[in-house]
Amino acid sequence: MNLSWQLFCKRAKLIEDQKGIALILVLVVIALLVSLVVDFSYTMRVDLTLAANLRDEIKALYTARSGTEVARLMLKEDDPVYDSLDEDWAQFTEHPGFISQDDEGRFKGTIEDEASKMAINELVTEAGEVDEDRLKQLTRLFQLLELDLDLIDPILDWLDSDDRPRPLGAEDEYYQGLSPPYPCKDSPLSAVEELLLVKGMTEDIFYGDEEKKGLVHYLTTFSEGKVNINTAPSLVLQTLSDSIDEGLAQALIDYRQEEPFKTIEEVNNVPGVTAEIYSEINPVITVQSSTFSLRVEGQVRGIKKGIFMVLNRQGEEVRPIFWRAE
Repeated sequence: MNLSWQLFCKRAKLIEDQKGIALILVLVVIALLVSLVVDFSYTMRVDLTLAANLRDEIKALYTARSGTEVARLMLKEDDPVYDSLDEDWAQFTEHPGFISQDDEGRFKGTIEDEASKMAINELVTEAGEVDEDRLKQLTRLFQLLELDLDLIDPILDWLDSDDRPRPLGAEDEYYQGLSPPYPCKDSPLSAVEELLLVKGMTEDIFYGDEEKKGLVHYLTTFSEGKVNINTAPSLVLQTLSDSIDEGLAQALIDYRQEEPFKTIEEVNNVPGVTAEIYSEINPVITVQSSTFSLRVEGQVRGIKKGIFMVLNRQGEEVRPIFWRAE
């Protein structure tokens, strides 16, 4: 009797132990399933977020593209007789940022006249010689920005076609000794950003800082060479002649704010502009522009995509000659 009871108790205990193990196994399986479900749910949420972001990035890019088309239309409809800062294209920043009220995204941007800057490639003629008048203009710009004039020689060496370094300049021998090495271009710049490759150039000099603008704001590779006196800032106007100081530059700006210059001869109406000054600046000024830079940013639900574009206007045709997504 006692033996049978003992066997029964052992069997019952074994069954209880097996139930405990089964319960543990069930709990482990449930935990694994919950973990898989949570991981799957998280992965799905991440995938959905990535897909939504990609969708919004594409929409933001096309929203920016629609902004570029609005800008092109403004320039196409503009009166080409003269270009000034009181025209519609110059007020592009005030555009509401949509074409239709139902548009999901919004864009904002700026149009800048490239003729409001100094044409850096004009420093060297097609024959490879330095244009002394343009050199004086660049020197004045450096002095106004309080930059080291020693940087001018390396810029000239970068642009000219020969391999003879100027006293403070640099040619292939210098650039090939850098790490990593690269050749001296010895030809016109394709973009002003190439100046960052020139000996002595730094990002602070090129881009400027919160207190002072850098060279990038006053130089261009896209204009036809002349400065538009209707759109040029004071600093660029002062580079045109040693006789144009800050006061006379402001007089030019005040005059054009009242009534834009329709012809370059009207400069003679500005108090302080003498016959000698006009004779000096006449070959390098204009009131018309054909090249404009455009920067547009499209935004959809917090996602932003930008486009930088350079537009050339010839008659009623406005076509992009350079662009990049940002």
